[in-house]
Amino acid sequence: MKLRAIAGILLALCSIVAAPSVAAEEEDPVVVIGFSGLLWRDVTEESTPNLYKFVEDSSGANMVVRTVEETTCPTEGWLTVGAGQRAIDPVNGCQKVGEGDWAGLKEANQESSYRAELGLLGDTLQDQDVAAVGPGAKLALTNSAGEFTGEYSDNYADVAGSDLITVDLGAIRYPGDELSSHQGDEYRPRGAIDKFLAAFKGTDAPPPEVVPQIEELDARFGELMTEVPPNAKILVTSVGDAQEAAPQLGFMAVRDGEGLASSDATRQPGLVQLTDVFPTIVSWLEPDAPVLERVVGSEIRGGDGVVDVASRLADDQERSENVRPFVGPFYVGVLLLAAVTGLAAWRVLRRGGRVRGLGRFAAWVASLPVASLLINVFPWWRFAVPWIALFVGMGLIAGLIVAVAYMVPRRDKVEAPIAIIGAITALTLIIDVLTDTATSHYPLQLASLLGTQPQVGGRFYGLSNASFAIMAVGLLLAASYVAARVRWGGVFLAVVGVAAILIDGSATLGADFGGPPALVVGFVLAGLLIYRVRLTPWWVLGTLLAAGATSLLFSVIDYLRPAAERSHLGRFIQTVIDGGGFEVITRKLSQSLFGLPWWMAVSVFVLAGVVAIWWWYHHTPRPEKEEPSIPLLRHTAFPIIATLVFGMVINDSGVVIPAIGLTVAGLGWAAMSLESVKGREVLAGTAGAEPVRDGDTA
Repeated sequence: MKLRAIAGILLALCSIVAAPSVAAEEEDPVVVIGFSGLLWRDVTEESTPNLYKFVEDSSGANMVVRTVEETTCPTEGWLTVGAGQRAIDPVNGCQKVGEGDWAGLKEANQESSYRAELGLLGDTLQDQDVAAVGPGAKLALTNSAGEFTGEYSDNYADVAGSDLITVDLGAIRYPGDELSSHQGDEYRPRGAIDKFLAAFKGTDAPPPEVVPQIEELDARFGELMTEVPPNAKILVTSVGDAQEAAPQLGFMAVRDGEGLASSDATRQPGLVQLTDVFPTIVSWLEPDAPVLERVVGSEIRGGDGVVDVASRLADDQERSENVRPFVGPFYVGVLLLAAVTGLAAWRVLRRGGRVRGLGRFAAWVASLPVASLLINVFPWWRFAVPWIALFVGMGLIAGLIVAVAYMVPRRDKVEAPIAIIGAITALTLIIDVLTDTATSHYPLQLASLLGTQPQVGGRFYGLSNASFAIMAVGLLLAASYVAARVRWGGVFLAVVGVAAILIDGSATLGADFGGPPALVVGFVLAGLLIYRVRLTPWWVLGTLLAAGATSLLFSVIDYLRPAAERSHLGRFIQTVIDGGGFEVITRKLSQSLFGLPWWMAVSVFVLAGVVAIWWWYHHTPRPEKEEPSIPLLRHTAFPIIATLVFGMVINDSGVVIPAIGLTVAGLGWAAMSLESVKGREVLAGTAGAEPVRDGDTA
């Protein structure tokens, strides 16, 4: 009995001692499964039963696979996973994964606009037990020296004991876009014309030849999942496109929670980007790794709500694909319509003629930009002919805005309607930004004609450059109208300006780096004009210093937040600390003027600024001069133009900002002039024409 008792005690002690080592051996492995070309609309219970079953117990999101060029090849996708930054493959066309020369790939990426550090993931996880299955998986874990130090096999079972296992399940490719075995032509970065034409390209429906590829991919995935342990952390994602026509949103699912996955890099439920994969892998394996301080993406987090993930994400994908090819026609159409309307209004005003309804038509065109956002309240992409629903609905919304603007004021039919249109435009965007984080749906700007397209991978939250332009114009029109008519107008203008700057510049709301300085300039100039203050060099210097300090302050505040929660504002400060700030600034200056050298762009802007200040100094209204016939035109013309030009200088959207902003402002000014008999008499008199009679109103 004593021997049995002693043996029992020894056995218990052995089990206690051995337990930690067994637990250590059974730590949850990390498995990252990648492929190219699979979309959420391809995932159904009938065609992809294995992936569909995996989604039922996982969180899902549309994956933005975009790297540098318009579409992403498999090699570029796997390189991006390994670099944590958008990478390129320096050939035209898509070559088979693993055929590129590492030294050539590394040199080309160091010279590209994003300067991706190839091999960063391999360097970071050098102390981890890693393995790769397939050429793309090996490429992602190759270190900066071009060496893969982990285990490699074509079978998962051979490397199943590793801490991290990346698996390349292959690529789905459309006919005519097959991967090639050669290096292709010499790489040529996209120019301004290429970027312009990309806004007109749509995506064709998947051809029948793709269906067997999808089924084969699902079969490989199902076979793989029989070997992956149930306790593994699994991330399944697309890393590239299936074709070269236009970018698409890819498939992504992670075994973490249920519902819609997201990341701090996008802040949108159901939307993540390829650069989020790097910090996700590192956070799972080495959560305290210093490299997480300077990564572009953020860790992917699972959802906490149960929704029909596949249907919701397929619907989001359909919306983004339907709107993409109409972005170019929208901009060209609106700008041409604005130019023709503006010229017609100028001709009428100069000659003193009469065109009934032209003023209202100008106001309608000025309302189209905000209507292009409001149309996204309705599911236009689900109609039988989406483009008809999109443009007809947009036109009707613009008409409703104009009707409200001219019906509300009883007496002032000249300035009040344009101020109302400006207020509707600004409030639409402000409300959209304020409610973005409180909803589980896309903001109005995302996947819209005026805003941004998620598959392009530019901005996912806050205010885009074009949206900022119309918001700034709307605010200046509405706030200047009120400020000129109330006793405490200066206080009102200051309150509106400060509130707008806080909303636009806050990292958790507008997250706009170039917007706040432009708003500072615009509201200061508006106040000077309303109160007829001369613009002295001290005013110029003080305004510019305040503008620069505003963006710097927002960026520093964001930088003080945890690295994983920073927006691009805080990451810019980190870039400056790392020595790359000058490159970012010069790149934006160059892009603002169609790729001109940065020093030439600076020269153009300085010259334009000197001319503008000289004009202001010699044309500032004196107290003894009589009030202009249309005060709102006088009070907003120079501030709005200065705001839009200043915004163009410090953003990378170039002339888009002044073009779309002046569409709203310029046609608003034209509508006011056409509705003002006194204003028409003044302009008619300068042309030597007979003054317009009181009864001849437009």
